[in-house]
Amino acid sequence: MIKQRREHSLETWLKPIDLIILKAFDRVPRELLWLTMERQGVPPKLIRLLRALHQNVKVQFEVDGTTKVIDSIIGVKQGDLLGPELFTFFMEAVMKTWRCATSSDYAPCIFRTKPDLELTGRSATHRGGEEFAVRDSEYADDTAVVFASRADVAQMTPRLLHHFDRWGMEVHVGSASNTTSKSEVLFCAAARASYASPKTYDGADLSDIRMPGGLFMPVVDSFKYLGSYLSRDCSDDIDVDNRIESAGKAFGALRKCLFSSRSISPAAKRCVYTGVILSILLYGCECWSLTEVLYDRLRLFHAQCMRVMARVSRKATWRRHITTEKLGMELGLHPIDYYISRRQLTWLGHVSRMDLNRLPRRMLSSWVNHKRPKGSPNMTYGRSVNKALGKFDIHGSWRTIVHDRDAWRHAMEPGSFTGQWTKRKRGPRSAYTAAPTPSTPFAETVALPSTQHHSTVPLALLPIIQHIT
Repeated sequence: MIKQRREHSLETWLKPIDLIILKAFDRVPRELLWLTMERQGVPPKLIRLLRALHQNVKVQFEVDGTTKVIDSIIGVKQGDLLGPELFTFFMEAVMKTWRCATSSDYAPCIFRTKPDLELTGRSATHRGGEEFAVRDSEYADDTAVVFASRADVAQMTPRLLHHFDRWGMEVHVGSASNTTSKSEVLFCAAARASYASPKTYDGADLSDIRMPGGLFMPVVDSFKYLGSYLSRDCSDDIDVDNRIESAGKAFGALRKCLFSSRSISPAAKRCVYTGVILSILLYGCECWSLTEVLYDRLRLFHAQCMRVMARVSRKATWRRHITTEKLGMELGLHPIDYYISRRQLTWLGHVSRMDLNRLPRRMLSSWVNHKRPKGSPNMTYGRSVNKALGKFDIHGSWRTIVHDRDAWRHAMEPGSFTGQWTKRKRGPRSAYTAAPTPSTPFAETVALPSTQHHSTVPLALLPIIQHIT
């Protein structure tokens, strides 16, 4: 969304809202929750069952050796599998009432869409299609509200805080006693050619958003939302570097005991590498707009990891003329381009088969009725997906076969991949100064990352992982 607006010379002010999660889950009024679920069409019998499950709930806690048991009369149950689901119903009601109350008070971000699955190359003055507005994005307690100008942010932020307070929610903002704010405002600039002074964004006010009572929200140039980094220039450089760093820490933690071990078979190394390391490395890659510079960073990391798993040093590869392709064949691994392209096309197929009334499907073939600036735009999502389609040689026919799930999967089998192991081009030393150093992926003192990436390991490898941990 923000990339599309930048491509069409429009600025975006994104305000991710960080709720104090413990208080958020614990402060949901239960009677209000049952009422909102009833309004959203949940069957009355199911609501009665949920109401019964939340009766006579006891909470036990210990403070300074003293144990206390009290009745739980508010909030969803912590640690319960139903907790996040019930909280999602509640947040949907909060944001739906926000949209109804402010629908005419500020200008939303407007897009147009057609069901033709046209990803790129559409003229800004293209006629027809359906117009729709994007005002916010929600995932559990992670909420982001989208504005088109700083004036709208300054005007609507106090009202937004008041709205959440009426529903019993507390937003984490900065104050005189708390100088840090987890809720921040991300300013996403338009294309550089749109400004007379690109360094100052034509004098844009990037100071903190001030509110009554001494409250404030800082304006930042990057923000981590749902595990991925969003930046002011809408590029994926920060997110890719962060993914490489996280995957490098995980690889380094397992290097001695697994990846460089003589007693572990290449097949076992491959399973752990594809199930754990690549899951961390490529988290969120479905939405990346990758330039060749970013591809080279990921290829370099992939090649370094394969050399470690094959127990071959860089010097040995030079002396014996061992190519990256030979290492990949020995380990049973594909080029990193294959894993990225397959994930991007899997997501493309999933979204393409959605109904047009769903927001992801609308955004897939959307455009903005605003003139583009002069010059070549940054890499866009549509061009990046077209590159992935070309690597599986399904450029012309993809709009037909994408609706057949089995045919789409067959088109992305390893035998259909036409990409090659790309040899890293040598250039001026300064061209690679921004790339991670070779020692980054192999730091051996860092613990494994958390399970938030939902990595999976084959059951046959569980004894190995248990031994490692």
